[in-house]
Amino acid sequence: MPSPKSDSFDVLIFKDGRVLERYSIPLRLNGRSVGRVWSFRDVTARRRAEFVQEAVYRISHTAHTADTLLQLLRAIHEIVGELMPAKNFYVSLYNAENDRLEFPIS
Repeated sequence: MPSPKSDSFDVLIFKDGRVLERYSIPLRLNGRSVGRVWSFRDVTARRRAEFVQEAVYRISHTAHTADTLLQLLRAIHEIVGELMPAKNFYVSLYNAENDRLEFPIS
């Protein structure tokens, strides 16, 4: 609990994925603390957008630093798995010689 004389700020993360910022400041009347003013802001969409942007950056960075295609594809799979369930996320490559799709990672 914040001190009656100080401002406070914290972040609430709910099990359903929502993220709220919580601000609190003292309410003063005639120089005396008589309560607190609470403010809540839903930042779920902003947090999600920041997370996706960071994932895109990491994929881009890996595309420039991976030594092999397989290393790149595994990194992409891992990054996507942090954004959503990726158990059924596949990358296929077209093999023109055999006219087939190949799945280099599973």
